[in-house]
Amino acid sequence: MLVYSDTSTYNGIIQAEERLVYSADYGRISGNTTELAQWTVRNNQALSRATALMSEFANRWRIGDWNHGSYDVATENIVSGTREIALTNPQDILFIFRVLIKNSATATDYELISPFDIRERGTRAYAEDNASHTGVPARYEKVGGYISLDPTPNYSATDGLKYYYQRTPHLFTTSDTTAVAAIPALFDQLIPLYAVDQYATENTNPNLKALVNNDIARMEKDIKNFFRQRDEDRPPQMMSVKRSSR
Repeated sequence: MLVYSDTSTYNGIIQAEERLVYSADYGRISGNTTELAQWTVRNNQALSRATALMSEFANRWRIGDWNHGSYDVATENIVSGTREIALTNPQDILFIFRVLIKNSATATDYELISPFDIRERGTRAYAEDNASHTGVPARYEKVGGYISLDPTPNYSATDGLKYYYQRTPHLFTTSDTTAVAAIPALFDQLIPLYAVDQYATENTNPNLKALVNNDIARMEKDIKNFFRQRDEDRPPQMMSVKRSSR
């Protein structure tokens, strides 16, 4: 497992970049505050890129950054007469998977409601925002930083809306040493590869870019295959090859 920076055994993301770009001139990044700040930006961009890739192929075992220290579930208040509910810190939310509500001001349990899209048929009352179109919401639409309920709730409920989501990854800081990327350790080399790819683009270094892109392509292919099997709750199975006797 790669930590962010390891100046003792050199088993860190920063040290991997020092090997790839500066021919193992250790300290070239970790010992230079300007270089370290620039590479931290690249590593955070790389972490976001890796998270997006893995999220594309994750299914029943979703991507989640354990560095946040909490399960990705949040609540918002339901306010009578208000159908658009502003999400807290929407910039940190990548996906919303499920939305549940309390169906009254005194309810303690949550009920699942269904998603919809205003471009679908059967949304006329919602689109017209008819004042009489109120009641217990049965469905929701996600728009930017809001969850919009249909029909408009005719009651208020503290923490009346609950949603499960995937948030953006926890980002590195220049002072990090033992911090790790919240992706399977099998693929944590992808972070320095992506960062070096970005560096090569910024500095117009086609040879370096071609070098790391070969490794990136191989690792991305491995990630796609791995995540297609990861949600089965069992290890990958070796399949026997049947050969014809003819």
